[in-house]
Amino acid sequence: MGISGELLKTWCEGLERYQVREGSVLEGKGGLWCPVCRRFHGRCLDAFYPFLAMADLGEQRFLDAALLLYEWAEANVSEPDGSFLNDVDSDWKGITVFSVIQLAEAVTRHGKILPSGWRERITERIRRGAQFLFDFKELEENNINYRAANCLAMYMAGNLLGEEAYLKKAEKLARDVLVCASEDGILLGEGYPFEARTPMGCGPVDMGYNIEESLPVLAQYAYLSQNRELADNVIWMLKSHERFILDDGGIDDSFGTRNFKWTYWGSRTSDGGTLGYLLFSDREKELGQAASRMLRMQRRCTHNGLLYGGIYQYELGEPPCIHHTFTHAKTAAGILDYGLEERITDLPVQRPKKTGIYYYRDMALYRAEGPEYTADVTSYDWQYGDLSQGHAGGGMMTLLWQREYGPILCSGMNEYVRKEPSNMQLPTLDRHECISFRIEGEEEKTGYSSLYDDSSRMYEAGGEPAVLEAEGELRNAAHKKLEGGQGRYRIRYTFSDDRIAFQAELPEHASVVVPLVKAPGSSVRQEKNSLTIEGRADIRLTVTEGNLSLPYGEETIYNLVPGVEAVKVKLAPSFGGAGKVCWSVGVSGRRQAGG
Repeated sequence: MGISGELLKTWCEGLERYQVREGSVLEGKGGLWCPVCRRFHGRCLDAFYPFLAMADLGEQRFLDAALLLYEWAEANVSEPDGSFLNDVDSDWKGITVFSVIQLAEAVTRHGKILPSGWRERITERIRRGAQFLFDFKELEENNINYRAANCLAMYMAGNLLGEEAYLKKAEKLARDVLVCASEDGILLGEGYPFEARTPMGCGPVDMGYNIEESLPVLAQYAYLSQNRELADNVIWMLKSHERFILDDGGIDDSFGTRNFKWTYWGSRTSDGGTLGYLLFSDREKELGQAASRMLRMQRRCTHNGLLYGGIYQYELGEPPCIHHTFTHAKTAAGILDYGLEERITDLPVQRPKKTGIYYYRDMALYRAEGPEYTADVTSYDWQYGDLSQGHAGGGMMTLLWQREYGPILCSGMNEYVRKEPSNMQLPTLDRHECISFRIEGEEEKTGYSSLYDDSSRMYEAGGEPAVLEAEGELRNAAHKKLEGGQGRYRIRYTFSDDRIAFQAELPEHASVVVPLVKAPGSSVRQEKNSLTIEGRADIRLTVTEGNLSLPYGEETIYNLVPGVEAVKVKLAPSFGGAGKVCWSVGVSGRRQAGG
């Protein structure tokens, strides 16, 4: 057993510890109790398939766990119309797609170990769920992950039940999803209506959901149906998205429409991208390499049997939501069932020899990639529903990742709002603050920030090294700007191969906030105009014009999105008022013993 088998066993053992074994099913018997949310997540039925897969590997106790879980779901989240509820206190039924998929996988691949009568019972439940999905029009007016998942649900149910109408609907849904691919191969649709465009021409994109859910289920459908044309298109999109899978296996969703669920390795309630990337890795080895990176990041974030929702969440003492584990356990089971473990490769990541910039029009995103780092700068202006406090914009740098240090700048939400209360944790640590790089007002301009500017302008200035410039106006969460142009700012990024230089022109009573990600165990050293974080590698911020201050000293701030802590650095003009601030960020490759 390789890494996927190791994770499947670890996660199933972790989940089993939280299964309630006392009382009646209406009192919770058979359900998986979340240790941090203090509730039963309705989708915990997703663990049925991985439990059954473990039982088929000889771990007999997991058969009992699977059957108890099924009975809990039938009593608590199963509806007479064939649907499943997202939660016991929710009326959203779209998650029936995931229940049908995993029940069909379980019966098809492991039904032989079920006790007498159980296979027929579950097959009948799949039939009722599939008929509900066939008629459920709301999935066609929702985020694209549901349409993509329904494509696979219809195919698997149609194949299992011999229903031609379901198979034809799967074909149609696949065509509908393909239409949502941009010219860059990026899938649009994590926001509705998916065909709408913002004033900047942006469409709805979320890398967490694309990589961990929509593309994997579409890949699975293309693989199972042996649709060569669809497979070619899926491979193209998988490769296009692979650029947003970082060298360490993290998924860059710093700018995504649904980044309120970003966990660094993916998204809080998605299934994982590893199976989807492995299915066609015999044709494109880089897809297998991407899957390997993602699996290793998931293993890095797994402790005590559960997948933690952030790169440093365990070390910082923030407890894990159980949701991450039962969804990703399905993907680990799938890798084993499809016989794909041997395709997991560890080819070295090929980074560019020179720093270059690429523009993604649909996200108003410039991406700089070089020998040492990856950086995103965005003016993305798509707002997810009524969530004005979501992702950053304004020409700000949402991610700076360095190959030895990892994330240096890492944007979360502008303000931590629980858009999906049952799917987002309550923070338990002190100083849970915005960790996004930004320009913000002070004194009478408090509450105004570059993060909220939805009409900023960005452009390449040309020359070598590469230069980007952005200009905009400070706005509040309602996107209202200051009167008389009092909040105008300009920022310039110069991308050398080994460092980035920043130059910001600020309005009066404004400063630059630079939250530098600090890995647990690293130390902070401040000098007059510089700050160094010393760890596996050293990161150094050096100010050449302006003043540097640390509002909390060496104490850190933290955010659940995406589960990192940072040293809060403020930069302001030397003489107050409007003015200029210049600084640079670089990393030296000082590896400590054992690092």
